[in-house]
Amino acid sequence: MKYEHTIDIDAPAATVWATLADVPAWPTWTASVSTAEWVGEGGLVVGSAAKLKQPKLRAATWSISAVDEGRAFTWETKSPGFLITASHAIADRGAGVTVTLSTDITGPMAPIVGAMTAKIGKRYVATEAEGLKRHCEGKS
Repeated sequence: MKYEHTIDIDAPAATVWATLADVPAWPTWTASVSTAEWVGEGGLVVGSAAKLKQPKLRAATWSISAVDEGRAFTWETKSPGFLITASHAIADRGAGVTVTLSTDITGPMAPIVGAMTAKIGKRYVATEAEGLKRHCEGKS
């Protein structure tokens, strides 16, 4: 099951990237994250991890699996029977950027987990996108 939200943000790509890369600050601009912290030294590099708590969900540790500096990153969290992969992509459009956020649930338990979390999953992806837009446009 996949959720995706695309939004145009009237801010420089560098501003949007810096906001996404500062994972511990996410609770200041999105209501979809209550707390966020790097595990260990952290940082937005492959192999690092962050622990996030989201309202109405259990805390999860997200391991960074791919980074295209300034453009995109992907992280994932595993539980028995399913894997959740989330991607954050920035595409420059001249006067700003288009950001695409997506979450994909795979594995044998994905249909059950997806059905149980569909409403909140869709809402949180949209909430993150809208919060990112407000925050970055306010900084421009």
